[in-house]
Amino acid sequence: MSLAHLLRERELAVRPLGYDRATTDELLRAVEATLAAVIAERDRLSARLEAAERELEHLRAHEGLYRDVLLAAEAVKAEAERRAEFILAGARHQARTLAAQTDGGPPPDQGPPRADDELADVLRSRLGARPALPD
Repeated sequence: MSLAHLLRERELAVRPLGYDRATTDELLRAVEATLAAVIAERDRLSARLEAAERELEHLRAHEGLYRDVLLAAEAVKAEAERRAEFILAGARHQARTLAAQTDGGPPPDQGPPRADDELADVLRSRLGARPALPD
């Protein structure tokens, strides 16, 4: 039973020299209306709070997922940059070697020369592919 219902059903005793009944009833109706409005507002705000808490829980659950995805993306980027630099270093060395051979001179003395098969095996292992088996 609601408080508004209790106030509506309750009758105040009339005493000689007591309060005026009409004024008291009017006051009680005003109190009842105000209390009902306050209770309705509380219920509305309580529902909004529950919805906000559910949304916050949902966002917190996804926060970890977003953090993990971001960390994985950063790791993939770093690995891609490292692989690209490795590939470029091998290509530069091969270009220097080919340039020296076409000029008729000895291969340049910059960096350790790698055989094409060895470089391919290293690239395959870094990229996750199986290295070629020897013939």
